[in-house]
Amino acid sequence: MRSSWKAGVTRTGSMRGLTPSVADCKEPKARRPGSSSHVPDTRDKMHPVTTENHNISEVSSELEARLRDFNEASAGPLRSRPVALTVRDDSGRLIAGLTAEIFWNTLYIDLLWVDAEYRGQGYGTLLLQAAESQALADSCEVVYLSTFDFQAPGFYARHGYRAFGELQDVPRGSRRRWFCKRVRGKSISFTEPEAESPKPRT
Repeated sequence: MRSSWKAGVTRTGSMRGLTPSVADCKEPKARRPGSSSHVPDTRDKMHPVTTENHNISEVSSELEARLRDFNEASAGPLRSRPVALTVRDDSGRLIAGLTAEIFWNTLYIDLLWVDAEYRGQGYGTLLLQAAESQALADSCEVVYLSTFDFQAPGFYARHGYRAFGELQDVPRGSRRRWFCKRVRGKSISFTEPEAESPKPRT
């Protein structure tokens, strides 16, 4: 999954800057004579950044596990599970499909694809509706996704999704856009950017 609960993180599991726990406030133990009073500080030394592209699977798994622990401590059980929906022809060949991830109270659509030969026949709509049904069955409130201008922003808009963010010129000459739809509960509110006040003439 490329843009779900693992993305957009600004804090890690580091204790730096966090409020000390009760255990941190206990009376210090008496030191043995001759023992050093210096407590190592991890900020005393900066460790180097290392490229481990050869070990990416193991690194990714460990990072994901550590980040998940932090996220769940902050926001409760993740309830994460993958979703895969497919359409196959009579020979078993994949002609359309959707992958997604459910976490907390949302479903993130990672991929939605329809073979060119079968586009315009309603398979994309069937897949999107099936994903929304999965979201409702798992008590999700919001479905969201991203797409590029040359893909299917109009398709999602026609199915009730609203744009809430974009990244201009990625790739160049296009843009990446984020859409969401509330499938349960109150409608999502959108705040329009404030208009700039006219500058006084000098």
